[in-house]
Amino acid sequence: MKHIHNKLVLWFIVVSIFPTMFIGIFSYFKSTQSLQNKLNKASLSTLEQINKNMDEKVQKVEMYLDVFFTSEKIQKVLHEVDFKNTLPEMSIWHTISLIP
Repeated sequence: MKHIHNKLVLWFIVVSIFPTMFIGIFSYFKSTQSLQNKLNKASLSTLEQINKNMDEKVQKVEMYLDVFFTSEKIQKVLHEVDFKNTLPEMSIWHTISLIP
């Protein structure tokens, strides 16, 4: 009788606990993989957006530099200002703003 009881308990364990453990472990690994994929996609999207923003900033800087170096007023000031004798408190930006 005790032998049958032990077999029934063992059979219960095999039939109910092992499949439950298998499903739990399988679900854990699948959800971990899914979360990792979503995290990778989100990171890639963030990096792409940062890259786009940086490109826009670089284009703006390039545009400002083009304007700065092609402006006749600025070129005139750069050629006329004697930087060696300019007072320390008078900056080039102040000089440029004085041009009519």
